[in-house]
Amino acid sequence: MNSQRTQGRLYLYAIVAGDQPLARPLAGLADAPVTLLPYQQIAAAVSQVDLDGVKPVGTVLSSAEKVHETLAERYDTYLADLQRLGGQVEIGLRVVWDVEAARPGQPDPQGFASFPGSGGPGARYMLTRVQEAAAERLLKEQAQALAAWCRQRLGPLASDMVTRVLATDGLPVSAAFLVPREGVAALLAEAAQMQRESPELAFVCTGPWPPYHFVERGA
Repeated sequence: MNSQRTQGRLYLYAIVAGDQPLARPLAGLADAPVTLLPYQQIAAAVSQVDLDGVKPVGTVLSSAEKVHETLAERYDTYLADLQRLGGQVEIGLRVVWDVEAARPGQPDPQGFASFPGSGGPGARYMLTRVQEAAAERLLKEQAQALAAWCRQRLGPLASDMVTRVLATDGLPVSAAFLVPREGVAALLAEAAQMQRESPELAFVCTGPWPPYHFVERGA
């Protein structure tokens, strides 16, 4: 083992408010104890990591000094995020439908099939492409309407939200909600009510998670 490669390396788990100690002892990768390295009003939760013994996915810094440099470089952003997101969690939502049931039929657009020469191979190919495009457009419109319904019903129960429409044909809406901890139960109850109102859909909630989707991404 190359001791110079592993000695002093730190795995960074999270940036936290720096005025409170850990509520209880925590173990990190390879059961290494997690400690806090404070910088002004924030702190980094880190543990020693042996790069030969584990394959971490995340941020590994070479020393405590490098951790402090990282905190100093983005101090204002980290502090603003912690102040804005304090006491809040993220709830994920996926709305799933039977895409074949949701997909509209393929009507003859503007009587195309009745045009002279529409029975040829080229015309039939063009008709099929036009019908497919029309069906996909209608499917997207349905997904957008569903996303608007989710925003209308669940948005007022959240501090913030982000939505993605039609990530896949079977996933018309995926969303993340920033919610005060005390408001999680109300949001989950409303999602359950929407499920009862629309049994042809599946409303899948996950979390609570740390508010990953709501931190600033700027350099």
